[in-house]
Amino acid sequence: MVALRRPDELPSPPDDGLPTRPIKAHSLDKLHYWGCYLEAASTALKNKFPTRVCADIFAAYGVCTDKDGTRHWGSALLALQVAAPFDVYFLNDLSPEATKALVHRAREIGIARASIHTLDLNDPEHLRRAREIGRLRSLGPKIVVSTGDANKAHYALKEVAGLGPRYICAVIDPASAIYEWEAFEALAYREKALDTLVLFPDAMDLGRGLPYYLRDGAGEKLDRCFGRVGQRVWRETAKQAARPATALRALYEEQMRSLIGLEIGRPRTVSRAGTNMALYRLVFGSRSQKGIEIWNDICRRTRGEQYEMFLGDI
Repeated sequence: MVALRRPDELPSPPDDGLPTRPIKAHSLDKLHYWGCYLEAASTALKNKFPTRVCADIFAAYGVCTDKDGTRHWGSALLALQVAAPFDVYFLNDLSPEATKALVHRAREIGIARASIHTLDLNDPEHLRRAREIGRLRSLGPKIVVSTGDANKAHYALKEVAGLGPRYICAVIDPASAIYEWEAFEALAYREKALDTLVLFPDAMDLGRGLPYYLRDGAGEKLDRCFGRVGQRVWRETAKQAARPATALRALYEEQMRSLIGLEIGRPRTVSRAGTNMALYRLVFGSRSQKGIEIWNDICRRTRGEQYEMFLGDI
């Protein structure tokens, strides 16, 4: 059995004077479960693939601050600090201010022999640049910080990942239902080893905004979120369900199964701190049954429990 480090066991981020992402207490639950899975996946697959890729396509600043000013690592920089670092990191955000902070913080973390590269997805030559990065040989992890639209980031991600057998663990953490289904399909296309950690904003976006989205001409965002197939059914699903947001999450999971070919793990509910009021679900999808088992086991434990993983038959 191997005891895996919890995210809250890392030293707190230093106060470097750079901007941070404001969060509330419930976000620490999300960071805990995702951080534990990133630690587990990087450890379990250390010698299983020539290239292990961690992609965080809504990476933000890499550091978060709660209401009392306490600083916490975001998912992107938690991933950089796993015990067995991934071979390639692809950290993307729309905000140049956020990606500038990410580059600085990645350097300050100081992973041994790591190389840091930047991409601007608005540059017409960015795919050529991404391809060059993918071909580079490196003694340590390649850390690519990308600035641009998350719905287009998969093109550069696949170039950066390079050729040959690979594993991708993708963190998809939108603030609302803005990640487009076609981007998700393209991310998963032809990837034989893929895990996805998805925030599905059923209560915090769909539950609150659904009356508006169901108006004539107002549901284009959800049309893009559910894609060409889903946009024909999400409205009827929402109208007919006693709990529309829950039904839409089930529809999304079914599309992950039937259209992308992912098995779905146990959804983890994140609630407002100190209440039973659900805000969103953490949805896990994987090509691997072992990945499902690891995720489900992590979700059975509270933030305070140590997670141990048996590596003998992975």
